[in-house]
Amino acid sequence: MLSWTIRFWKHALMLITLSCAFVCFLSSDLITANGIARVLQAFYFSLGIFILAGFDIGFPANTSSLPNLLLWICYFLAPLLTASFVYSFVQEKLLKKLNPHYKNHTVICGFGKSGKLVYELARAHYPKKHKIVVIECNPDNLYRTELSKKPTVWWICGNFTDELVLKKARGKYASEIIITTNHDFANLKAIFTMKSMLDPQHPLRIFCHIGDPKLHSAFKNTLRDKELSSRVKFFNAYDVVTRRLAANWLQNPPGDQRPRSFILVGLGRFGRLLLQNILTDSSLTGQDEIAIVTLNPSYDVQRLKYHWPRGLNPKPRILEPIIDTIQNPSVWQRLNQQFKGNDKNLFVILCRDDDIANLETAISLKTGPVSPLRQSTIVCRIFSKTVKAMSDSLEKRITENEQRDIRFFPFQDELKEALREEIFEK
Repeated sequence: MLSWTIRFWKHALMLITLSCAFVCFLSSDLITANGIARVLQAFYFSLGIFILAGFDIGFPANTSSLPNLLLWICYFLAPLLTASFVYSFVQEKLLKKLNPHYKNHTVICGFGKSGKLVYELARAHYPKKHKIVVIECNPDNLYRTELSKKPTVWWICGNFTDELVLKKARGKYASEIIITTNHDFANLKAIFTMKSMLDPQHPLRIFCHIGDPKLHSAFKNTLRDKELSSRVKFFNAYDVVTRRLAANWLQNPPGDQRPRSFILVGLGRFGRLLLQNILTDSSLTGQDEIAIVTLNPSYDVQRLKYHWPRGLNPKPRILEPIIDTIQNPSVWQRLNQQFKGNDKNLFVILCRDDDIANLETAISLKTGPVSPLRQSTIVCRIFSKTVKAMSDSLEKRITENEQRDIRFFPFQDELKEALREEIFEK
């Protein structure tokens, strides 16, 4: 009900003004007709005041009576409402269809989770009047209606790999174009489409997200086109996020030099990049080890190593991946058996994109029988907005001592910080 009131308050006020004017005209001496003609004349006059017809109708002479006082209010309010509707119509239906002559603006290609975070960062980084163009191919995008109403945002529904769409967005005159989608080849195609738009006199910067680590490394180091290479910065936000996780969350406490053991649950893009960034730690030795639990039957250690960039630490021991779900008790038994009796710091990292499943797994591990997994530090990848709700749920279901070693990794917050570092930090 509240949302409808907010959306249609202007329409409701117009209807109230019309009704009030109609009743007041019937009570005034401005109406000279009788019978049904009096009603029609009052209704006609009520409509007329919305277009300043009061000059022809005349004005109520006696302001001491309540109907005449209300009629005076309607005389002023009605034209203002009309002007407001005309302005909205011109703004939404006419001006929005014209291509604004933007210059030194920001173009965001793709408006999924990453695109929205980039938009928020741009809003915080630039002055309020800075113009932003969003190119998004999905006409049913959740944010389209909201952003289309903002005067500093121009929403274009189209494919950013299309040269005509990029020209419409005035990409040639932008200060930066940021490509955020997870479709690596579409992102690369857009890069080469933009080449024809480059102007040596205009310092356009292009940021391109490449999610595949091998592809990212190849283009980052071997882009031979000098004109593009001087303007394009390839980035992998997931790589930066997992680097932050490995560096800031998976370290031994100060003064503790014990070897570390890592159990990665889920080996999608996030898990694979986290594995790589764990192996960038040069302090790891042959006593450190990594276990993997994944549902993907095609993973083996040799296949993983084939996709790794050069320079990773080869010393830690990587156990054969367990192809199963962590909910299977036999997986827990196998892992507990593998880590039984060692004095290593054990980290369990729940990498899946499922908050509830990660929380349930963490609680099950901490409330189970005494075991190496129960003594481990558990890091849950959690959607940032649910962290408080998850923390509340945790407090109700396990003791303070049990929840002490469960840490929530706020993925969206960390991703936003990673994007800020990659794009907006000069």
